Amino acid sequence: MPSKNDWPSKVVRTLIKLGEDLGFRCKKEKPLKAGAKADLVWYYPTPIGYLPSIFFEIESRTARHQRMINVAKVAPSGYSPCLIVQIHSDKLKDDEQEYLERASGSIQLRIIEGAEKMSESGELERKVMTIIRRFLVEREEPEFDLSDEKPQRKLIRQLEKATENLRMKFVNVLHVGEDSESHRKHIVRALEEAEDQIVVVRSVACNSEMFPHSLENFGLLVISDVKAPRTLKPDQLQMIAKFGEEKPIIVSGGTGLTADYNSSPLNSTLPAVISGRGRWRRDGVKPKKSSIDDEHPINRGVNWLQVTLRGYNQIKEKEGAKVLVRLEDHGDPPLLILRDKGLVFASDCSPDWGTDFIRTTEFMKLWSNVLSYFFKGSQEQGP
Repeated sequence: MPSKNDWPSKVVRTLIKLGEDLGFRCKKEKPLKAGAKADLVWYYPTPIGYLPSIFFEIESRTARHQRMINVAKVAPSGYSPCLIVQIHSDKLKDDEQEYLERASGSIQLRIIEGAEKMSESGELERKVMTIIRRFLVEREEPEFDLSDEKPQRKLIRQLEKATENLRMKFVNVLHVGEDSESHRKHIVRALEEAEDQIVVVRSVACNSEMFPHSLENFGLLVISDVKAPRTLKPDQLQMIAKFGEEKPIIVSGGTGLTADYNSSPLNSTLPAVISGRGRWRRDGVKPKKSSIDDEHPINRGVNWLQVTLRGYNQIKEKEGAKVLVRLEDHGDPPLLILRDKGLVFASDCSPDWGTDFIRTTEFMKLWSNVLSYFFKGSQEQGP
């Protein structure tokens, strides 16, 4: 681990090597207007479409706010910046992050925290490549159709090659969730922060108009706390069922998880029978110690005994399915059920049932494990 004095220099060296591998030119300490200065700039001699120069700010524990404002508000001569990656030595407080996001204005700001403690395992490179991949995908077609004819595809191929060198994989995820982005963001954050993968999530509300025309370029589908059988069209439900024959589908609970799933085309992809009944536990309910499969890869490193949930759906495992976790409640109800490429989590990945859980390291570790289980050592899922 780099010392407090040399970690910014090490970050710059790492970023220069990665940038050159991806075909960028790199410029250290690029002067901007009004006395501001970017620690590092990646740029192409000739900009590719909407692809901007990428500015990196390597921040210490001091003076982070004003420097961010200076860089975000000043338009540098000869560059077209709309992406700033700010790298912090430690973890930001919630109010600090909110302040930085407001200060950045219309310029796209991405934040990497805890860089001083990052190991030699390629974690920084993974985070930076995830940011770039996500930035490109957000500006492409909804189905991630990155055709070879588009100039941005060259960078995508270079990202894929660099990812292979780090022994990681790209995973493109479609998340279908609640109308509120503030509710959908928790599972999205957990998936995109997963270890050993570069994950890009397209998160949409469960609405037939928002649903993609094709699922071909996605590697994973996550459905959370929505009445999908009621709100999606029959052909869209059939598309999901066909997807589940070859690729993983995750369904998480909440009041939107109704019994309609059992009579829909989605039923064949699920490892559980869904009763449609939810049980609120305002006093909290915990996993049962004797009913946790500690040896299963999805549970490894997850301290389930530290988890508290405020409610769950009543579900039952189907034949051939495996219950990975049960709850300490009447009848020892299943919390996590797996069969083949189908996974059902009986509680919520957002408030209210998940209010306590979504803020824990256990939540993050669980979904990182799920991605590793489905994708590590297998063929890349998605383009």
